[in-house]
Amino acid sequence: MTESNLTDFFTTGEEAFADLADRLELDAGAKAVCYLLGWSCDINTTVRAVASPSGTTLGQTLSYFAKQGGAVRAMLWENTIMKNAGCADAVKHIGSLPNGSSAILDHRTPLAGAHHQKIQIVVPSPDHGADDAGLVAAIAYCGGMDVFTDRIGPTGFHDVHCKIRGPAADDLVKVFQERWNDHPEHGTGLSDRTSVVPAGGNSLVQVCNTYPTFQSRLAYSILVKNYLPVINKQLKGSGALTAGDMGVNGSVRYYNFYDPSRGVQQIWRAVKRAIAEATRFIYLEDQYLTNNGWATHWPPNSRLLQTTFGS
Repeated sequence: MTESNLTDFFTTGEEAFADLADRLELDAGAKAVCYLLGWSCDINTTVRAVASPSGTTLGQTLSYFAKQGGAVRAMLWENTIMKNAGCADAVKHIGSLPNGSSAILDHRTPLAGAHHQKIQIVVPSPDHGADDAGLVAAIAYCGGMDVFTDRIGPTGFHDVHCKIRGPAADDLVKVFQERWNDHPEHGTGLSDRTSVVPAGGNSLVQVCNTYPTFQSRLAYSILVKNYLPVINKQLKGSGALTAGDMGVNGSVRYYNFYDPSRGVQQIWRAVKRAIAEATRFIYLEDQYLTNNGWATHWPPNSRLLQTTFGS
């Protein structure tokens, strides 16, 4: 938990992507960095409605950022659910950019799992200023929005995205770097952190993660052996890619940045605590809600008011 963060919230892709595009243009320069984590990513997504020196699409804006001296690094899921998720093309585009830019098409997931983190971070060029320790303050975005066409326009999904400036932005840099450094294809390791100087805001921010539990290597190996062929047969029938299985060069390689026998359920624990401490009302805004555990933690004698957002 960190204090003195500045936060802003976006409920449309148009607002969120335009703000990100501004940062990629205005904060570009030597040694600037952009980090991207995504479930999907389309470089042809319109990120601003009006012409600009950096262009109007994500691909054009990233190219501008790199040409000014910045580096782009991304980890995008090799999506087994959506045929045209755009990740492969985005990885190829980012890999063609200068200054050590690189991207990973990430297929390393638990059996039939997915990488669902949606994070965009801009670390400005030091030319734009740094703290007393020489560290630059990052601008981070996280929440429900990939940079993708289904987040814009009249039929765009209803979602919420948060812009963070302050110490919590560095927590999100750590999320990216942990996954990047743990991946067998990461190449150059990442360790440069960003400023944790308070941004002068009044937001308390806790960055939470969810990572899978692998209680037994033997049990997991049996699951993969018995069910992976069945799942892949179904995926092949729909034209999708093969499912992830944590396999690296023919053997299982778990994540090393946490204890895989325990997993990480920070999000669920934080939500349960918020419910337990609520005194007047609980407001939830989500694209879907499927965890049956909610029923056992909901306050007794509470009244549910529900609103469904249509397209």
